[in-house]
Amino acid sequence: MRLRNIKYFKNNKKDKKGILGVVIPFRYSIDRKDALERVKNLFNVKLPSGVKFFLVDSGSPDNISEELQSICNINNIDYLYADTKTEIFSAGKARDIGAIYCNTEFLFFQDVDLLPYEGFYEELLMEIEIQKLRENSAEILMVPCIYLSEEGSKIYKNTPNDERKSRFFQYLLEENKDIISFLAPGTSAIVINRSHYLSIGGHDKDFFGHGFEDFEFNHRAITINNKFIRPTKYYEDFKNWNANKYEGFRSMFRLYGDILFAKGIFLAHIWHEPIVKGSKYRGSNINNRKLLVDKMKKFDETGIHPTPLPDIYKGKSLALGRKNTPFFNSLWQIIPHLGEVEYRSEFDFQDAQSMVKYIKDTSIDRVFLHNPYANERRLAVYKLLKEEEIPLIVFERGALKDAFFFDSNGFNADSDSYSFENWDKELSVEQIEKVEKYFEETYFTEEDLEEQGSRLGGSKLAEKLDIKNQKVLFIPFQRPNDTVIKYFSGAVKSMDEFVAFTEEVQSRLGEEWVILAKKHPLEIRNPSEKIKFVDDNTHIKDLIELSDAILLINSGVGLQAMMWYKPVLYVGEVFYGIPGVNKNVKTTDEAISTLNNLFIVDRKKVQKFYHYLITDFYSFAKTNSQVVKGDNGERFRRTLDFRFYILNFPGKVALKYNFDIERKIPLSSPLYDRYRTYFLQMKETNSKDQSINIGQQKKETKNGSDPSSKKNQVTKAVVQKTSEASVKKNEQKPKQIDNKIEGNKNNQHKKSPLKKQRMVIEKEYVKIENWVLRQLVKLVTNPSQFKLQHKRWRQKRKKIMQKS
Repeated sequence: MRLRNIKYFKNNKKDKKGILGVVIPFRYSIDRKDALERVKNLFNVKLPSGVKFFLVDSGSPDNISEELQSICNINNIDYLYADTKTEIFSAGKARDIGAIYCNTEFLFFQDVDLLPYEGFYEELLMEIEIQKLRENSAEILMVPCIYLSEEGSKIYKNTPNDERKSRFFQYLLEENKDIISFLAPGTSAIVINRSHYLSIGGHDKDFFGHGFEDFEFNHRAITINNKFIRPTKYYEDFKNWNANKYEGFRSMFRLYGDILFAKGIFLAHIWHEPIVKGSKYRGSNINNRKLLVDKMKKFDETGIHPTPLPDIYKGKSLALGRKNTPFFNSLWQIIPHLGEVEYRSEFDFQDAQSMVKYIKDTSIDRVFLHNPYANERRLAVYKLLKEEEIPLIVFERGALKDAFFFDSNGFNADSDSYSFENWDKELSVEQIEKVEKYFEETYFTEEDLEEQGSRLGGSKLAEKLDIKNQKVLFIPFQRPNDTVIKYFSGAVKSMDEFVAFTEEVQSRLGEEWVILAKKHPLEIRNPSEKIKFVDDNTHIKDLIELSDAILLINSGVGLQAMMWYKPVLYVGEVFYGIPGVNKNVKTTDEAISTLNNLFIVDRKKVQKFYHYLITDFYSFAKTNSQVVKGDNGERFRRTLDFRFYILNFPGKVALKYNFDIERKIPLSSPLYDRYRTYFLQMKETNSKDQSINIGQQKKETKNGSDPSSKKNQVTKAVVQKTSEASVKKNEQKPKQIDNKIEGNKNNQHKKSPLKKQRMVIEKEYVKIENWVLRQLVKLVTNPSQFKLQHKRWRQKRKKIMQKS
């Protein structure tokens, strides 16, 4: 979005960043002669601390703009003017401009015709806390709107602010048609995390004029949020907010509005003359309606959002790479935090010096780059950037499951981000418990950075390998051409030298030691014939658990081993080098001496370091990755489609997302009550396609960067079908048991044996359904883990059968 034609008049005297920014899109029209009066009415309600108004004027005449600026100045309201006189007014574009300049944590979009009551904004702040919008940045609040008649509008404006809510809610409950025209639960008046809004690109720029740009945005936001099950005939607009059939997108949109409406939270829409039919603004309505369905379907097929909007308070960034590549498209959640982004490859410049000169000449604030050691040209640029002290952000995979880092100080061992002063701080009891819980979850899961075999446990593995009283030294081998091997191998200059190092250690260790080694999963051959290598499917966690010490160059296994408080000896350069936790050995003599006199790992230091990593430094994301062959025939893992569920980004950005399908509100929720009859009718008709009607999902997508990805769609379908089956079973009571219970009138307050029996049966049904659901979800989301566990189950079953 071009921002050169925008003027920002900051009238709000509060310099402190607010919590909620109220964005009001506006353009003066001669058809609305009372427009300025409507603007003034918006500012008559007291604003609590943390709430700021932003009036976005998109193309009003100059004289009106001057008057609006004066109104905003008197009321301490920030005023933005976009010179769009030659364009048809777009409410979506105006909202986007407001979002870009609105320096608050959350956004609220409020049209000029929507009037609140006293305490409305306090309620929104409370709902942000109650509905935990900070725990899931993809969460949204939708405020329902009561559309007033002409007479009702006059009464509302003349009613004291503190009486409006109760009085007009009562009119609605009484269905007073003289005052209330209708209720619209699904609206454009939504509360949303600003960073998330910017990351999904705001409103689609193909919409202009009147209507439907808000529905398209709501569709994308709601799809990611994934709170409710999709209705039948989802793409159809039945133009009815009060239908009792769960059909069309409006029937699901209204559920979002119903949440706040049930709590008595609403806005009042003030009556105005209908828009002139012959106007170009109104004329775009028909095209926008058709465009809406096309856009909704396209998003469901691709999962691709409009280009992320910039956070102008983050300056300008140069991203090393090409725009619109799968890699950068996958990073949609972080692009806004780079501010205005220019994409250039390091090979677009003659050399590193010319690139650095360009950065200085164009006042670029920082450089964003992936793996600065990827090629010689990029490495030269990276070194010069650090030498010239030009800010940078390095992105790369971390050493823990799902972990990635955005480091403004460097890359792995050459970064100051791991210095003692950043993490060596006393922890509270709660913080220690958080770290230990993370350790425990890691101990008992099979997931790891690379694909592994089934878990056996350290004791079982020792039994399998016939290891009894010997000490175990575990050596995880890395990839010979990895960046950390080429540039951070330390005392050994290559993998061949490390092989020779380990072979000498083995020859000099006493018989009380046994060495177990494992090659990297992507390597084809074992790097040594003298050392004992375990089977490829041996789980790395079992090896760590079994070992008494670990020897490596600089593998991330060393960081993982700290969770088991195991002594680690490292030969190269590591970012996790901590005295008392691990030890650098440059020679085989040092290695032998250390192994013969093993140190006890300092548990407190481990906990402090890990707390820093998982809380403050690392980001965590679910990804889609695949093993591919490079031009040289070597296999490598390509990771794309990042969905960050914890985002820690330089500049004090800390966001949480919850893309978990289990967040979906079940059909048993009271929110679905208006559709109960419809669900029952569908069940009774027993239509052939019933299983896919409720919760009908989108087509498979190519982009898995959000819940519209293929994996999540299939998972949604599994959950929906299972949920429907669960509702169906719970609603169908066994007739014979019901009749006997109903006939037992003398024991209404006692649980009869039959009723107890029925309760036991129902509990067993629920247990089975939950188990089946977990297995189906696991099959879709993690097929390899499902297969491994199924294999173990078959083996266990076979042993039981043999014994019997």
